[in-house]
Parts: sequence; structure tokens; C-alpha cells
Amino acid sequence: MISFIIANIPALVITLPMFVAPILAMIPCETKPLNRYIVWQIAHLIIGLSFAGCVYLFVNVYNLGPLNYFFGAWPPPIGIEYEATKLNTLLLVLISGMAFVLMFFGRKSVEIEVDDKKAGLFYGVFLLLVSGLMGMVITNDIFNIYVFLEISSLATYALVAMGSDRRALTASFNYLVVGTIGGTLFLTGIAFLYILTGSLNISDIAYQLGLTQNARLQVAAITFLFIGLAIKSAIVPLAGWLPRVYAHAPSFVIAFIASVSTKVALYLLAKVLYVLFGRDVALGMFALGDLLTVIAVIAILFGGIAAVMNSDFKKTLAFSSISNIGYIVLGIGLGSKEAVTAAIILFIAHALAKSGLFVIAGLTNNNIRGLKATSPTVAGLLALFGFSLIGVPLTLGFIPKWYLLLAASGLSGGMQLLVFTGVVGGAVLSAVYVWKLIEQAYFTERTFVVKAGWEGMTSLIVLAILTISMGIWAEPFAGFVSSLAGEFAK
Repeated sequence: MISFIIANIPALVITLPMFVAPILAMIPCETKPLNRYIVWQIAHLIIGLSFAGCVYLFVNVYNLGPLNYFFGAWPPPIGIEYEATKLNTLLLVLISGMAFVLMFFGRKSVEIEVDDKKAGLFYGVFLLLVSGLMGMVITNDIFNIYVFLEISSLATYALVAMGSDRRALTASFNYLVVGTIGGTLFLTGIAFLYILTGSLNISDIAYQLGLTQNARLQVAAITFLFIGLAIKSAIVPLAGWLPRVYAHAPSFVIAFIASVSTKVALYLLAKVLYVLFGRDVALGMFALGDLLTVIAVIAILFGGIAAVMNSDFKKTLAFSSISNIGYIVLGIGLGSKEAVTAAIILFIAHALAKSGLFVIAGLTNNNIRGLKATSPTVAGLLALFGFSLIGVPLTLGFIPKWYLLLAASGLSGGMQLLVFTGVVGGAVLSAVYVWKLIEQAYFTERTFVVKAGWEGMTSLIVLAILTISMGIWAEPFAGFVSSLAGEFAK
């Protein structure tokens, strides 16, 4: 039994939450309050088991090398293949780990913001979201990516709509419309690839594309895939859906979505450019490198300015996320080892800091005025996560911005100036809007007392410890990520 589980861990970490989800959805919670606690415990346990499996997978791949798992023993390109590498197993640990940590906060948050009768359904759909995101990361079949993309998207639409804020319903509908367009464009790109290569396996497609001479279909494929993923990852100017969703959805949902959902779409974008088409072809022949760099700088500055001009806590964080996504896009667009290292570390740094801030938004009911007077610990953690967004030394957020500056030093002329302007200008804008948040928390009067509870504090403290520890031990952590970036950038 144990040997069977170990041999099938790549599949089990994805399928276990998926199989348990419908069971949770059928458990009645409206008339039986105890059931709500049981449903939360089961969901937390299942996510914990998936997290443990992802950690085992990461350690195994790190020690023994990449692992290929064939469903039904059908080898690719006929069968569906899961490919576990150092990078994507690290992302699996990030996704499942963030879900596990945030589930502590989720218990009270969901109890307050989600109707009792929807509790079982809520946690069941959340398991589908986690499963879909992890599936997108590990599968090596591009149509399978689309399937998981739709599973995670539909789960997100439903979770956003379940909030008590009536505006969440319209935000969810708008997201559904835009997300459906993105998914359709991505599927169209897959169709062009299938016409070109007759395959859906990513490794096989990459090999076949190296042999084909049909440049027009390649341009069509990469265009549809790029735009579809740009919508899903909220890249400017296709990020209009993000502020509404982040401002009105349940706090627990947004804390998780903001930490990993857009990062998975950005990882897929990088995989399409670097693995499917090849970095030099995608960034050079199709000139996507320069285009992504320009778009990234615009996103960094636009998101930062919009965050500075906003007074609502959640909307400030939403526009800040657009700016942070711009930093990751910049790393992908530059394509050097230093730049890709920055992008990978940003995945983690932004996930920790932004989820922590959204947890605080949930604990304070989106009102941080005078927070220090009633909850100095939470106020201190708000400052810590804000410092990480700025890129203050000894926080995890400092490392990727330093690596982006190193990447920019290897450029010349106007492109070097553009990247420096984006990185430094974005940091200055981050400092301004973070100071505004600190000013509200430390230098205004409080209107009500914050009761964080052990659940919310557990999530916050774990996120804070990771942010500080990775920032203090920056050299070994950055060296490890740099080795992953070197492999991926090839």
C-alpha cells in the first residue's frame, strides 16, 4: 500500500483534493454548526496531505532528478504525462503550502463572510481550485493544462461569488466573461499547435516546432497563447478584472488567489515562451522580449501610481498586485539567468507578503485606522509585509529587485534606462503607498477593536517567519533559486 502511494504521488497530490471536493459539497452545514467545523477540518487535512506529498516530491526530484509519470502506463505523446522538475515541484510546495497556512485564517473568515448553507460547497470548490492550480504546474500535456485552467477558473468564479458583499457577484460575473475570453484564446492557440505538430505533449511539440518551417502558424499560435495567458495573469492592459475581484471577494479567497493564482498563469507563460517555443525564438524572433519589458515597466509604474492614489486598503493592495505582476513579467521578458531568478523569487516573496496583507484586511474588516492602538502585533506584521513589497534589505522582497538591477546592468542604451526606471520607480511608489498604510495604522484613531484569534495569527506569523528567514539567509536561498533559473532559462 505504501509503495503504491509513493509510486503514484505525482497523481495523488492532484487527484486527492479533487475526489474529496464533491463529498464536502454534499455535507449540510446550515442546521448543523458542528458540520461546518468538520468540513473545515477535512479540507485542511486533505490540503495538508497534498502539501506533504508535494514536499516529498520536491525532495525526491532535488536528490534524484526529474520524474516523469505516465497515466495508465501510456507513454507520451499518446498518453498524458506529468513531469516533476525542481522548479515546478517548488511551485507545487508553494501552492499547497499557502493553501495549508491560509486555511487557519479561513476558518473564522469563511464563518463570517460566507453563508452557513454554502460552507460545505465553499470548501469543496476551494479544493478544486487548489487541485486545478497544482495540475497546471505539473502536467506536461498542453490540453491537460487547459482542462486544469478551466477547473481552477470555474472554482475561482464560484468562490468569489459566494461572498456576503453583493458586489462580489458582479465582480465574479465580469471575471467570468473576461476569463472565458482568455481561456478561449488559449484553446485556440493549442489548436494551432496541434495543426502544426499533431501532438499535445509539450516536449514533443517543442521538438516538432524545431523542425517545422510554417512561421505564420507559429506566430498565430504564440499570439493566441500569449494573449490568453496575459488575461489570466492580469498583465497590463488586460488587468481590468483584478481590482474589482480583489476588493469584493471573501478575504480568505483573495488571500489565496493573490498569492498563487496569477503566479501560476505567469509560470505557464514563461513555460510557453522558454520551453515550448524556445527562449531565443520567442523573445528574439517574435520580439516578445522587448515587448514584455516595455509592458512590465508600464505595469509597475501604473500599478504603483494607482495604489498611491487609492485610499481603500483592499484596492490599494489590488493595484499593488498589478505592479508586482509587472516585476515578474520584467524578469520573464529579460530572460537572463539573473532576471529569471528574480521572477522565481518574486513568485514566493509576493505570495507571502500580499497574502499576509489580505489576511490583515480580513481581520480588520478592511479598516486599518489606528490598528497599532488595539493590535500592535498585527500592525507590526503589516509594516513587515509592506517592507517586503518595497524591497527593504533583510526581507525576501529585497532579493529579486537586486537581481533585476543586476540583469539591467548587462543591458545597454535605452533598454537599460527603461529597466532601471521601472525597478527603482516602482520601489519608490511602493514606499509611498506602504507609508500611507503605516500612517493609517500607527497615527490615526481606532474605531473598533481587532480580534485576530489564534487562527488568523497563526497564518500571519508563519508568513512573517518565512518572509524574514528567507530574507536573512538570502545568499543560500538565492543561490538555490539561481540554479533553478539557469536550468529553466536554457
